[in-house]
Amino acid sequence: MWGGRTYSGAGSTTTYLDRNEVWALNLKSYAWTQILSETPFVFNALASSAIYKNQFLTFGGENTVGGHYRNEMFSLDLSSGSKETGCSLTWASKTLGNNAPSARYEGMSAVYDNKMLIIGGYSGNRESAIYEIDLDSGSTTEITTQGDVSFVGASGTSGVHWQNEEGDTYVAIFGGYTTNGKVNSLYIYDTKEKELSQPTTSGSGPS
Repeated sequence: MWGGRTYSGAGSTTTYLDRNEVWALNLKSYAWTQILSETPFVFNALASSAIYKNQFLTFGGENTVGGHYRNEMFSLDLSSGSKETGCSLTWASKTLGNNAPSARYEGMSAVYDNKMLIIGGYSGNRESAIYEIDLDSGSTTEITTQGDVSFVGASGTSGVHWQNEEGDTYVAIFGGYTTNGKVNSLYIYDTKEKELSQPTTSGSGPS
């Protein structure tokens, strides 16, 4: 677990503190350990994050010290120290291509193969674009989705990716906050066909 933001006060007196701590939870003993990390860079709260090849990746976020949204990508090398003893791990900056997503926070992320998807987010507007970042080369592509469905710009969405028996990868995108308020929409993104669909669900579902 990394980062986040703590709040104190209320209304006009609310203050924010962006966090850059890294914590590990042992899923057998359920014991927490704070992981020391070198080169913390800026404190980008509400960033997108994912894990790829022993690298903990973060993209974007909001920095209350700088007062604006970010579009950097950083990686924490999980193999550079000992998670059990709390020995220092090392952060590094990752260079992205010229088509990197604009600065934003609360975008959704998913990793498949050697690609990281950045979906939506808030940049002053609720973003609807889907970006694909090659995690080996840093090249970035804005995806032109196929099909008749368009993703409604949203921040704070949640999602998961999976493979079917044929090895095709899909990403489910749920909920979020749009210009019209909170939604419980569900989208399915086909990473092979670059197709976005909106299935009909049954049951009451989450609000």
